[in-house]
Amino acid sequence: MFSFDTDTKEIARLLGISPDPIAPSDGDILKPFGANQLPIPGAADAIALPTLVSVACDNLVIPLDMSVDQGKIPAETDFHTGTSVDSLTGIALAKSHEQLQQFASSPEFLSQMSIAFGDDFDVQVAQDLADSLTNGTFQTSPIKIVSAADINGSNGAFVAETNNIYLSSEFVADNADNPEAIVSVLLEEIGHYIDSQINISDTPGDEGAIFAGVVQGKEFDVAELQALKAEDDTATVMLDGKATVIEQDNTPITARKITVDHFNRIYRDSVGVTDTNDYYEFTLPATRNFTLTLNGLSAANADVELRNFFFIPIANSSNGGLAPETIIRSLNAGTYYVRVYHTTANTNYNLNLTATPIISSFQGTSDGTVNIRSGPGDDNSIVGSLKLNQRLTFDAVARGTTHWDVREKRNDDRWFRVRSSNQWVSAAFITGNPT
Repeated sequence: MFSFDTDTKEIARLLGISPDPIAPSDGDILKPFGANQLPIPGAADAIALPTLVSVACDNLVIPLDMSVDQGKIPAETDFHTGTSVDSLTGIALAKSHEQLQQFASSPEFLSQMSIAFGDDFDVQVAQDLADSLTNGTFQTSPIKIVSAADINGSNGAFVAETNNIYLSSEFVADNADNPEAIVSVLLEEIGHYIDSQINISDTPGDEGAIFAGVVQGKEFDVAELQALKAEDDTATVMLDGKATVIEQDNTPITARKITVDHFNRIYRDSVGVTDTNDYYEFTLPATRNFTLTLNGLSAANADVELRNFFFIPIANSSNGGLAPETIIRSLNAGTYYVRVYHTTANTNYNLNLTATPIISSFQGTSDGTVNIRSGPGDDNSIVGSLKLNQRLTFDAVARGTTHWDVREKRNDDRWFRVRSSNQWVSAAFITGNPT
């Protein structure tokens, strides 16, 4: 064990450096250290690093000034403190400005703007906007950090009356490891602000979501654009004690995060007059065959909708009465949302979800009379049957109820899906396997 006294010359001699850079050992701070933690001879004065400072009530006002250096996330951070939320917002803001600068310098700037804001916007104002983005002088109203409850449970919102942008503190804190999610919401709300500057009236639909997608290189198909242009993204909330109309990011912060994989996952809940929508969020690691069945309706009709990462509807099922709802399609890797909603009254429901790896279609033959079910597992309803030696083509495999395979003398929990349907049979009673 070594012990050191406060003789600075002796320390310098041991380290093999000049004692000059070291201050007298009377409690003064040493001059700046190098990367190897040794004092640097002739070191320059310390550099003042920019810092974002939180204000009371976790309500920070951040100017959208592209010349501001927002700094970096500290190595260890409690992301639910006010200061950390503020820092994360500043970092996301800087990233959003980088993307906006790249977008504004594109030769396709004006044509891309028309996708989000229509063909009647003020071209000169839009061009001035592009110039301010590229030269770093773009500014807009402050961003305010508030509770999600204050902005209708959304992640972000824009108020045209004041030009204020709002972000949910819960959303920012929950995405500490995913700043790109914060960037996407910021771009959407900045899009609402830009619309208010270049158009006389609010562009129909969710122009902010379209703008965010365009800036980030998203290519919308016709159905996605139609859905967004038909969407009503407004809501009335109480802000600062008065009723205020907001344009909101429609990704619900309250979406229940679930797992969707090759097992048949069943989620039971209810929707009704007061709880009109249930949202579920899941992420797929790779391309999968996705199957959704909504059944078990107890008293009234309920419908179901599948939305992508941008919260754009990409599929739905809306059968009448108590009939089951089904969505079957191939999904690429990414984050998706399921929306269950009512049309008349309160009802319970079962939400069945599977996502199986893509496999080549294969043929199988039934070993006897076999029940066909509406999902992978005995808890799903019987919708038909196979006869002995009946041959069918299957295109997906999922996990469900285990049965004894007499032929192979083993338990088998696999279920095969009849091609292009939502009909499943136990693999234990089928001769034939996927390749």
